Amino acid sequence: MIRIYTSKVKGAGTDANVSLNVIGVKGSSGWHQLRAKQDSFERGKEDAFTLQLPDLGMLTHLGVKSDGTGQGPAWHLDKVCIIPPAVPSALAAPAQGKTANSLQPGRRGSSGNTGLPGQPVWFVARRWLDVVHGLEVLLEVQAADPAKSLVQYQVEVHTSDVKNAGTDAQVFVQLFGEQGSGEAQELRSGKSSDNTFRRGGADTFNLQLPYLGPLSKLRVWLEGPGSPWHLTLIIVRGPEGTVTYFPCARWLGTTATAGDSSGQPVQGNAVLPLELLGTDVDPRRTQADYKVVTRTSDIVGGGTDAAVYIELIGSNGSTSGLQHLQPTGPHTFDQGRVDEFRIRCEALGDLAQLRIGHDGTGSHPAWHIQQVEVTDMSSSRTWYFEADCWLAASHGSIDRLLQASSTDPLADRQAYQVTVYTSKRPGAAKTAGASIFIILHGSHGLPVTSTNGSNTIANSSRQRSSEHSPEVLSSPRLELSGGGPDSFSEGGVGSFTLPAVRNLGQLRHITLELTALAEACSWHCQHVEVSNSTGERWLFPCNAWLAAGSSGSLKQLAAAAGQPQRVLQPAPNLDALWQQIKLETQQQQQERYKVAVYTSDNSSPTSDARVSVTLHGTSGEAGPFELSAQGCSCFQPGACDVFDVASPTKLGQLQRLKV
Repeated sequence: MIRIYTSKVKGAGTDANVSLNVIGVKGSSGWHQLRAKQDSFERGKEDAFTLQLPDLGMLTHLGVKSDGTGQGPAWHLDKVCIIPPAVPSALAAPAQGKTANSLQPGRRGSSGNTGLPGQPVWFVARRWLDVVHGLEVLLEVQAADPAKSLVQYQVEVHTSDVKNAGTDAQVFVQLFGEQGSGEAQELRSGKSSDNTFRRGGADTFNLQLPYLGPLSKLRVWLEGPGSPWHLTLIIVRGPEGTVTYFPCARWLGTTATAGDSSGQPVQGNAVLPLELLGTDVDPRRTQADYKVVTRTSDIVGGGTDAAVYIELIGSNGSTSGLQHLQPTGPHTFDQGRVDEFRIRCEALGDLAQLRIGHDGTGSHPAWHIQQVEVTDMSSSRTWYFEADCWLAASHGSIDRLLQASSTDPLADRQAYQVTVYTSKRPGAAKTAGASIFIILHGSHGLPVTSTNGSNTIANSSRQRSSEHSPEVLSSPRLELSGGGPDSFSEGGVGSFTLPAVRNLGQLRHITLELTALAEACSWHCQHVEVSNSTGERWLFPCNAWLAAGSSGSLKQLAAAAGQPQRVLQPAPNLDALWQQIKLETQQQQQERYKVAVYTSDNSSPTSDARVSVTLHGTSGEAGPFELSAQGCSCFQPGACDVFDVASPTKLGQLQRLKV
């Protein structure tokens, strides 16, 4: 009788053909293919076969091989038990193959039963038979039933105390030591009401395994339907009182590889095992508390309702694992919000990088993050991670890798004032339903890396110049709103204060953009002025249409050559251009009048008096204006003299005149 034990390891079963070669001190049986049934060699199954073999004497070795055929040829064999007949057969054929003298088998375990009538003989494999590990193996006889030489390992599992950390899926582990590996084991409590693997809980399991020696690593994975699981730590106590710690602090049960932030929960499917390395140092004794402060940008649509996570990375490469930032209220991560969180993880020393992102869920997942601050509560050291970027699929990536700084970038923030001049020409006013946005581009730079494998920053808030100029730092895309009802009217002037952004240095250019909610929108911009809090100012001439949507009315047809976006360069000769713009502005705002003066016939023949007039209208007054003409004699009896008068402001309907 031959009993074949297939392991409980995931994917252990096979549908390949299996053959045995039994070897004893009197020779070998030669290869015999086992007549398997359809359900033979299934995972965790015991299969019995009967073979008619010659008298081989004391058994020493067993050859096992697979032909590697079938849809699932890989096979993980646990052990084999051979039970010789109770009474040796007198009709046994002579042994074939090599003799005992030519075999010279190893003597390990030969002191036990190795082929006495009716006594089981054991051969332990605990290995794969496949094209990777080899399709054939030669096993040595064991002194006794390996199940009777098992020792106890106590496995203590700690589930993280984060939202939705618990799982109801099946949990499997496999231990690896210097003397071999144990069979995969499902962690089950054996209680009728199983309440294991709950958030913040610790569960203990006893496993019966062969002695593995000092443990080096552990594999853990989920199977079957159930929710993802956030595992903090596994502690294994060996038979000699040794304790090995396997830190994790990661999610299991996602479609992506362990630790990948983009994974989505799997229902009813297993995932690749997560391999944890063992240590004799309790990570809980070397853990640290960190305060995390996130600053959501104060721009339109900057907030998010997605699930946000971070990962702290030390200068030595150590990591906190993914840490989900649990919302503290309904307005967490809203536009302009500053939110504070606490996380506990392995002490990481000096921080070098921080990964931040979200899972893309919710009604508004896109998030514009300004900055993250992390403080080690034990040393009070703070690291700053500036972002100023979108975390959104539409902007290239939902997570970013940020670089640490020991100085607060917010201390170098600048407030910028933007003044926009709409042209004084027919139809120049912004169409109702349109919005105007601006991006400032300066000469300073800050590296930000997307974790999707690309070094290109897709969002418009940070770009590199395509020319050989220094790295360019850009502000977020900001809407120009709140400047008053006449900000974008014909000839109007709108003044806007932008949210403080990092000092951009010398402005290289600006981007103006018009977006249309209506069918067709347009606007004619004359120029834009930008100044900062230190008194620096830049002037960007435009004198062009911005138009979006399809042309419909005469106004849109006139603006057909317009573009929805314009990149404006600063004026090269600023002082001269300021004077020109000032003169043009004054000329646009002037109102000219012709004043006709009729002198009576009965007046004096000549008058050398200086005559002036002051005009009074419904919108103000202007003057006095002296009425004179070079080289001409004015105000003669019966004469009519005409003079041009330019009022610096519009007076409206004239009401009276003072002479």
